[in-house]
Amino acid sequence: MNEELVDITRNLGASYTEAKKWDGSKNEFRKKFFEIAKQSHEILAEKIILVNAKSLADAISMAEKLYPGWTPLSATQVDNGFDVRVRENPEYKPFTFVNPEDGMVYQKQVVGG
Repeated sequence: MNEELVDITRNLGASYTEAKKWDGSKNEFRKKFFEIAKQSHEILAEKIILVNAKSLADAISMAEKLYPGWTPLSATQVDNGFDVRVRENPEYKPFTFVNPEDGMVYQKQVVGG
């Protein structure tokens, strides 16, 4: 039997077990960070968009598709469609925090497709 392979795989197994333990802890803290980041946006922008639709349901559906980072709040029928009032969704806003104790920068980035 190859002793070097036995040693390497034993160390690999121990390292893998230790990494999995810390991965769970990291993911728990990461989840908490994202939740606080979402709640940290005190001011959310609102705007009114004109949506050319035949019904209220279509207007809301189109607003959600056209503005995925925004949440429809209300809609009013106008001559050429609907004025839909939307608000930024904090889930889709970036967030940056610099920890004053360790100097590390923690970020929540949002990438649009």
